[in-house]
Amino acid sequence: MNNNVWLKPIMMHRRVNGLKPILTDHNIHPTDLKINKMKRSAENKIQILKDAIRKGIDSGIAKDFNAEKHLQFLKDKMKKSN
Repeated sequence: MNNNVWLKPIMMHRRVNGLKPILTDHNIHPTDLKINKMKRSAENKIQILKDAIRKGIDSGIAKDFNAEKHLQFLKDKMKKSN
């Protein structure tokens, strides 16, 4: 098997007159498939994050929220966990 060409399993692989087959969308290297899958996954995560940020912005400002009290609560919680 030629290491430079990857074909779909249903396609036959062979050289014709010693020439290398032309790469098409049917001949994709497995590394390219993995990179494309990782890229789609990253794009999906980015879209989920953007949607969550938009939902938070659209929800408005919290009422009866004391930022200093909440910050102190978080600091106390961190001290207890350490």
